[in-house]
Amino acid sequence: MAPEKKKEERFTRDSLFKEKLSDIRKAERKKTEETRKVLNAQSQLASTKTIMPPEGEVSTGRDRHHLMKDPKTGLYSERFIRRVLKEEVKRAKRYKNPLGIIVGNIVNLDEIERAGGPIARAAIEVESSRILQECIRDVDVPGVLEDGTYMVICPETGEVGLHIVIERLLKRLNYNQKINLKTTWEPTFCFCAAVFGTSLNNAEFMLNAAHERLTLLSLETKAEMENTVKEEKW
Repeated sequence: MAPEKKKEERFTRDSLFKEKLSDIRKAERKKTEETRKVLNAQSQLASTKTIMPPEGEVSTGRDRHHLMKDPKTGLYSERFIRRVLKEEVKRAKRYKNPLGIIVGNIVNLDEIERAGGPIARAAIEVESSRILQECIRDVDVPGVLEDGTYMVICPETGEVGLHIVIERLLKRLNYNQKINLKTTWEPTFCFCAAVFGTSLNNAEFMLNAAHERLTLLSLETKAEMENTVKEEKW
């Protein structure tokens, strides 16, 4: 009887050991799966490159979305776009990646408003904003500044890439105004770019440089438009 009893005890110990080992392995697999989920969530969050406002500023997802977007154009607000630009500049410095911004405006928007009223202005701004968003990549961040200037942040994009985007924008906007707007007013668009570099090594320098170029180009374009009108009158 003694050998059988020892055999039974050994069998019981082996069963308990296997059961405990199985529980340990299950716990390890569960922990590994949870870790994988956390890492995947962090990776997805980093890939979106979306900077959210501090939690204390908003209460719900709808409020946060409204805070970031301009209600009329659907583009990101100036406050949000400036924060994104600062973060992208930091990333460009850290990883030595190219970075560019595009700013643009409608040169004769005030004249259009005088001729057609606020409704004409709003229609052109909304339609132009829609085309702007269709012409850029998913990683680009479009926004509108308080003075009505459009702005697009283009991560990992150099000077050549920015000019390609500008050409695409002008082509689509000029075509769209004839086909979709169907108005007697012809908006004239101007776009300029600035690239992150040695002299433009922070967000404010880049934005100021792009604004200066846009101001000069807008003045030149206005002068050309006025000369064209005078020649037609003569």
